[in-house]
Amino acid sequence: VADRLHGKVWKLDSDNQGTTFLSGLTNPIDVTTDPSGNVYVLGRCSGTGYLFCTTTWVKKFSSSGTLLWTSPSTAIKYGTGIAYYSGQVFALQVHFQTANTKIVKLDASDGSLDGSFTYGNGKSRSYYWEDLDVDDDTGDIWMIWRHYSQSTLRKYTRSTGGSYSANSYTDCQYNGAGYLYYSSSVDVYEGSVYTSGYYYTSFYGGLKKISTTSCSWSTVLADYG
Repeated sequence: VADRLHGKVWKLDSDNQGTTFLSGLTNPIDVTTDPSGNVYVLGRCSGTGYLFCTTTWVKKFSSSGTLLWTSPSTAIKYGTGIAYYSGQVFALQVHFQTANTKIVKLDASDGSLDGSFTYGNGKSRSYYWEDLDVDDDTGDIWMIWRHYSQSTLRKYTRSTGGSYSANSYTDCQYNGAGYLYYSSSVDVYEGSVYTSGYYYTSFYGGLKKISTTSCSWSTVLADYG
């Protein structure tokens, strides 16, 4: 778990007990792992607590915490999320301008730039895309679009050649009773896509899921009150 304000990455066990895995980081925002146990951390800017900047870094650490590489300083801007799949690291850039609304791919072996593509077509960029995850079975990228009443999960389909297209996507908008306001995270696990929303009134939110193959919503947790 990334702990931005304290510059740490925490490791939680099955009893939800945490130990510090990494410390001394500047604004770590998100973290992911690969099947070998390596850890990838995404962070922003150079001053603790300061996020109003373009500079984004990704660092790869071994399972014991040894730094293996840091991404080029110009590779990613406005980074907010990170995921791993099949030798690539996917970094989410979030911005209101189309030119900066991209998913950047890095080579997981050395951190070099491995391409990018624009996302978000068909949705207002006034409401930001919050997070991404990759389906371990297919390589499809799932994202969540934050909105006060129309939060939407979007799937970008991975081609047989391993590429993605800005216009090759499927949307699943939540319109049901029980609300899903201001979603902030997405996770793909064993054929389901989970997304969580929260607002200052506890019933605006909760944890909901859909299948990776259909747009049928179900509630896992009604609220966090």
